[in-house]
Amino acid sequence: MSSHTVASRLACAIAAVTMCVTLASCGHANADAEPQSSQSATLTASPKPSASSSSRSMFGADELAKIRALDGNPDPAATRATFEHILFNGPSHTDTGKPGAWGDSGCDSTKRVRVISARGTFEQLGGGLLQPLAQQISDAFPGQVQLTSLDYAANSDTGSAADGVNKLVSMLNGQAEQCPAQASVLLGYSQGAMVVADALTEPSRRTNEDNGYALSSTASKNILAIDLFGEPRFNAKASYDVGDFSKQANGMMGARGLHELDAYASRMQSYCNATDMVCQTEGTSKGHGEYATNGLRDKAAQFAEEKIRAFLG
Repeated sequence: MSSHTVASRLACAIAAVTMCVTLASCGHANADAEPQSSQSATLTASPKPSASSSSRSMFGADELAKIRALDGNPDPAATRATFEHILFNGPSHTDTGKPGAWGDSGCDSTKRVRVISARGTFEQLGGGLLQPLAQQISDAFPGQVQLTSLDYAANSDTGSAADGVNKLVSMLNGQAEQCPAQASVLLGYSQGAMVVADALTEPSRRTNEDNGYALSSTASKNILAIDLFGEPRFNAKASYDVGDFSKQANGMMGARGLHELDAYASRMQSYCNATDMVCQTEGTSKGHGEYATNGLRDKAAQFAEEKIRAFLG
């Protein structure tokens, strides 16, 4: 099966997932629905999928094998080649600042903490699944939290994710210089989750061709918490994973290296539903939008709030 066929089917999947989440057409509440109690979330790993689970996948066996070959990211160029024609992969060299001249980060030095949200594909800036989570975190610390939505492309064009990485790295590095006492909490959903994770990753390990800038040591140190949902490069064996996902199924774009994000492991939680076709490949579209209603978004808020509370003292 050609890489173009894999990419074409992936495009259709993302479109279907987006429509499902946006219109709540899959028989579940939309992304902004009131979350259920965190008690409803099942947090143990699922057993190995049965043979029938492959029938839930949008990919054929040969396509799954091709994607699985990308797991662990042995060569980022291989992932680029497989998905070069589709979605948010591709080069993006936007002028977002360079080391020593990052530009205005938009940080507010009067706020102790900044919560930055990277939305999913086609979600509205300042809305979508993450907005209620960001607001919930902010409400727990009145007057001390700045809310920021990362204004990146968030579409299916090539270079969208790279654009997000460029802008997030520039924002965080600029913030480290302009508001060095301000800590950060990073939230990412779907494509936005990959943007956040890639920004934290060593540039040479990223699968998209961004500007290649890394976070400064101050910016990295100032990150308190990271909450990711439905990450396309989810590695089901990572220590920071949370959900009822199967450890035998990774993200639909191939798992990122198991140890790529070790420096952030204690500050990160990556949430994945067993039925989420984006972080599990063999799931379904409706599972990608259920984080707002299965208790995991509440769990993410609790995790971030604990980190912020410890920071504030």
